[in-house]
Amino acid sequence: MGPLDAGRNEHGTADSGQDLGTDSLEFKALTEQVAARLSSALAPESLRYTMPDSDEIDSLCAILVDPDDEAFRRHVAQLQASGVTIETLYCGYLAGAARRLGEMWHRDEVSFFEMTCATGRINQGLHAIVAGSRGAAPDPVRRAFFAAVPGETHTLGVVMAAELFRQRGWDIGVGMELPARRIVRRVCEGRYPIVGLSAGGERTLPALAEVIAEMRRTCAKVQILISGPIVGLIPTISSDLGADGSALEMDEAAREMDRLLRRHFALMQPDPATESQVLVPSTV
Repeated sequence: MGPLDAGRNEHGTADSGQDLGTDSLEFKALTEQVAARLSSALAPESLRYTMPDSDEIDSLCAILVDPDDEAFRRHVAQLQASGVTIETLYCGYLAGAARRLGEMWHRDEVSFFEMTCATGRINQGLHAIVAGSRGAAPDPVRRAFFAAVPGETHTLGVVMAAELFRQRGWDIGVGMELPARRIVRRVCEGRYPIVGLSAGGERTLPALAEVIAEMRRTCAKVQILISGPIVGLIPTISSDLGADGSALEMDEAAREMDRLLRRHFALMQPDPATESQVLVPSTV
């Protein structure tokens, strides 16, 4: 993971990553994942953002591949000073530029070096925007762990989605480059009610299945949400692998996260047919 993939684990510290591959299909998958994860991260009541026009996206792409590192920072600062919201910056400008750059890469209009610089700056801009904004206070109940499945290198969308959920008051842990058992251990030890697993395509399908199977054996009541381009490729992926839900579009993700949280607490309630009492922890 290179500069575009620096994320945060559940403790808020940075996770390292791997460099981007040079295959055009992988870059295409990256941009698709960014767009999908960004759009699925906002709840319906939060969808107050404006899409920039094509010329604005073109200008941003030119700045992202410019050798001047300060040009992008100045541009973002100017947009914020003009009143552009964090939702518009994320879902309009950054996601739009990522998609456009992916198209340019596919047409051989940008070099590998330019693409790497651009995606790294997008990630840096993400963290700069978050550092300068004040989101809702974390809710001790609305908690989830987002992880890219083992072998998945396209993780920028996961990081951006996590930041957007944090802005909405969710307490989100993030894990990158973790083997299946390590993902499961972090979820169980952190007592997260929901785990979101992101997969970019069929190449990481076996790893996704392994994580889900291990989660079921170890923390059966944790709700499993599948996201990423794999959902578009295999619409029945959730039922096929025994997960609890899947999401690709924004309204789906918002509904699923709320539904799975309610379902988790319902499963944690005492069973009146038995004498055993299972208490819902105050901070699951």
